[in-house]
Amino acid sequence: MGENSAPPSADPSTAGAAPQPRMLTSEEQPASPEEQALYEKFVSKAFLMVYDKKFIPKVLEMLAGGDDPLEGLAVTASMVIARVMKAAKDAGQKLPGDVAFAGAKEIFEDLAELSRRAGIKDYSQDRDALEGAMFRTMDQLRMILEQSGDIDREAAKADLAMLQEMDQSGQLERLFMDLAQKDEAAGAQPQAPATSEAPPKRRGGLMPQGER
Repeated sequence: MGENSAPPSADPSTAGAAPQPRMLTSEEQPASPEEQALYEKFVSKAFLMVYDKKFIPKVLEMLAGGDDPLEGLAVTASMVIARVMKAAKDAGQKLPGDVAFAGAKEIFEDLAELSRRAGIKDYSQDRDALEGAMFRTMDQLRMILEQSGDIDREAAKADLAMLQEMDQSGQLERLFMDLAQKDEAAGAQPQAPATSEAPPKRRGGLMPQGER
């Protein structure tokens, strides 16, 4: 099966066990208790959605993206992130920009790893594809939020400028290298088949600051 072909049976048993959270890098610092609580709630809601036993077959189908797994990852990630952001807004929770960005980054990373475990696309072998999928995700998320009235154009421009600055400074490259190394480490260890996916465990004191 080629990397760009959807697996013949995209179900939770092909994806293996849920990934373990990565360790903080030296460039990441603990957030304030309030920011950390918001961050963990944001990401945990996304994981509960993705790994719901009734929803995950649809997630895997979306990740395959027909014959375009990059688009599949971008569509899936932007949809999940937008839904969780809407849930936070409906609950009256205001997410600081750095909390939302850091959470979106982890959700994207987890979905990329899930794609590898399901045999859809191994992004650890193609960092250019991973970077392209990240930019597609941010662009599609911007469009979803603009259409729903949950973001204004100036905020969208600021976010895009931040992403471009991260790209120019090498932060995005380090992010993709970290993800590739995590994928390679996970791929080197045999994983027992799982009958269902479980949400990844949350890591403590993990939200990076100073990204906005």
